Amino acid sequence: MKQEMIIPIEIENLLNSLKRNKTFKKSLIEVFNSLVFLKKTKPEWKFSKRGLSRYSYFDAPSGYLKGVNSRYKDHINILLQNKIIDYYSKNESLLERHLFEDDIVIKPRYYDTKNNQCIKYRFLIDIDKGKKQNIIKKNPNKNKSWYKITLKSLREVGLDGIIKRDSFGRRLNTRVTMNTGIKLDTENSSMEVESYKDYLRMFHRGKYSMVDASCCQPTIMHEHLKTKGVIDPNFNYPFENNLDFYQYLADIGLSIDRNDAKSKYTQWQNGRYHDIEDNFKNFFKISTDYIRRIKKMNGYKRVCQIITCMESKIFIDDLLSNINLEFCLTIHDSLLVRTEDLPACKEYCNKKYGNIFNFKSETF
Repeated sequence: MKQEMIIPIEIENLLNSLKRNKTFKKSLIEVFNSLVFLKKTKPEWKFSKRGLSRYSYFDAPSGYLKGVNSRYKDHINILLQNKIIDYYSKNESLLERHLFEDDIVIKPRYYDTKNNQCIKYRFLIDIDKGKKQNIIKKNPNKNKSWYKITLKSLREVGLDGIIKRDSFGRRLNTRVTMNTGIKLDTENSSMEVESYKDYLRMFHRGKYSMVDASCCQPTIMHEHLKTKGVIDPNFNYPFENNLDFYQYLADIGLSIDRNDAKSKYTQWQNGRYHDIEDNFKNFFKISTDYIRRIKKMNGYKRVCQIITCMESKIFIDDLLSNINLEFCLTIHDSLLVRTEDLPACKEYCNKKYGNIFNFKSETF
C-alpha cells in the first residue's frame, strides 16, 4: 500500500552518511515510519495536576516492530546513536563524572513484560517538517491469524475498511467496534446507522450472535490482584460466590442499579484517585490502596492499560487467533459469530476460560 510520509532532513542526512546498501536504508525508513505511526496513535495532549502538557514518550510494542522488520533492533540502535529518538529510562545512574567531557550515565531501557509494559520512545527531531515522499507501507499484521479472520469476516458483513490495533491497550478497532459509517437515504431524510447491533438487526436479521464475557474487566482485575498477592475480601466476595459483580454492587447500595455500578467501577479502575467516590474507596480499601500506588508511580491510566492489555491477549491473541471458525469478530470482550456457530463458540470459550468468565450470548 502506497502512503505519503514526511522524511525529515535529519533522516535524509543519516541515509546519505550510512555506508549500507539500499535494502538496509529502505528498512530503516520503514522502521522510522512505523515509529511515527505509533507516535500519531497516542493522544497529543494529557491533563495532570500541573495543567495541560504534551505527551513525549509513546509505546513501541516489539511484536509490532518485529512485524515491520525482523531486525528492527539494528535500525532502532542507529536512530538512537544519531539522536533521532530516545528511550524512556526509570533508573538512570551516574557511572563516571568528567570535568571537561560529558558525564557517563547508565541509562537502561525500561520495560515490564509481566505487566505488558513495553519500551517507550520519543522523537528528538521535528517529524512534521521535511520532504514528502510516497513509500510502500508494509502491513505487519497481514499474516497473523487474528488479522486474516477479521478481514474476511468484515467483508462478509459489509463493514471492511478499518483494521487497527491501538498501542495503549492493544485493542482491535474496526467499523464494528467504532461507528459503522453506514448512511441510509430516503426521499425525505437521511439516517446514520452508528451501532453495529442496529446494523446487524436491520440488514442481517438473526444471522449473527455474540458470546460475551460478563463483568469482564472486574473479573480480569480480580485475577490480576490474585497474581500480585493482593487479598481484598470485599472485592473477592462476588467472584468466590458466583455473583454478578455489578449487580452485587447495586444490591449492597454502592450504586443505584447495574448500569450505575458499571460506570462507577470504571471510574474507580481507570480514573484519577480524587474523582473516585469515597464509598468505593472505603469498601474496596485494600485493592484501592494497591491501584493508587500503581497510578501514583506510572500515571492514572496505567491500571486501565494493564487490564485492557490482558483483555486483548485473551480475546484477540488467543480466542480469535485460535478459533476454528470461518467467521469471527471481536468487540473488545466479546466474540461475534454466525448464529449457526454459536453453540460451538460458547463451548470453545468455556473450555478455555470457563473457570474465569461467565459467558453469555445474544442474537441480533
